Amino acid sequence: MKTIRVRILTAVTAAVIVSSFSMTAAAQYGDYDDRWYVSAFGGLAALDSDRADVDDAGIFGVGFGKFLSDDFSLEVEFDRIDSDLTPPPGFTNSNFNAKAAGLFMRYHLLSADNQVRPYFGFGIGATYRQSFDTNSTSFDKDTAIYISPIAGLAFELTDNFGARIQAAWRNDMKGDSAIPQGGRYNDFLFTAGITYKLGDPPAPPPPPAKPAPPPPPAPVDGDDDRDGVKNSRDKCPNTRAGAVVDADGCEVQVIIDLPNVNFAFDRAVLTSASFSILDDAVATLQRHKQVRIEVAGHTDSVGTDNYNLSLSDRRAAVVRDYLISKGISAARMTSAGYGETRPIASNDNDAGRAQNRRTELVITSK
Repeated sequence: MKTIRVRILTAVTAAVIVSSFSMTAAAQYGDYDDRWYVSAFGGLAALDSDRADVDDAGIFGVGFGKFLSDDFSLEVEFDRIDSDLTPPPGFTNSNFNAKAAGLFMRYHLLSADNQVRPYFGFGIGATYRQSFDTNSTSFDKDTAIYISPIAGLAFELTDNFGARIQAAWRNDMKGDSAIPQGGRYNDFLFTAGITYKLGDPPAPPPPPAKPAPPPPPAPVDGDDDRDGVKNSRDKCPNTRAGAVVDADGCEVQVIIDLPNVNFAFDRAVLTSASFSILDDAVATLQRHKQVRIEVAGHTDSVGTDNYNLSLSDRRAAVVRDYLISKGISAARMTSAGYGETRPIASNDNDAGRAQNRRTELVITSK
């Protein structure tokens, strides 16, 4: 029978420990001290008078637990009560003891920053109770389940040490035999103890990040020199008032050169690479609507004079037609071919001849 009772108490204790670890693993960790701690306590057990001449006695115990949040803690506790007992007939001296294991949940009021925190809570566990004589011969024993509301004060002494005072009501339910008369017992336990947190305290949370400064205002893309070209693109930001400028904001003196405006060999047909250059010229003419131009075509010296003159004239007309198609008024433009009569480089080599094969926009009036 004793072996059975011991196994019951061991099973209850194991269940309590497993429950403690399971609840802890499920907890959501936050900014609080979640270190494991151990506790040791002692005090007075005011035992129920129905225990038939069992005197009030001392109680001592230990615990192991941790906080699951800033407010809730969970702890496994073991305690023991030893008391004198009026001996039954045939015995000279008798004693009574109760060994208990339980799981306690505490809810702590106030903030963790307070050095004194009131709390209340609830516990459930099992007791193994026995009576025996001075020769350690047990004459009555049983096991029982108990419930225990609790209330107390917790004191924060250092980063690791704390103290606790507590009052508890333990309702010891009826066991499987009488001690010595059987029944349900209401005991009151008054204890004081210390706690010790294992390990170093958690690092304080970092200070809140300073809000990022507002982004600087977006720059206003103006036109400081009023030449029709925005500042972000203007490569000549201080153009004189009234000057005619190209797409980069730089003043055009008399001739707007059109580099890389090329034609198919021996034909008056623009290549695809020429269109972006001509589009920049369109933008310049649209900004300066008062300007009138002549589209002038030139060739190198390869070929007869008359052929080159005709080819350059046809190419100039093609450029003029393209500008008209982009919205430039035909009344603002004329076109003329000058053949090989106005070279800007030597016709004795390929590089010079390439420079001479060109198309220009010549400003005729402003």
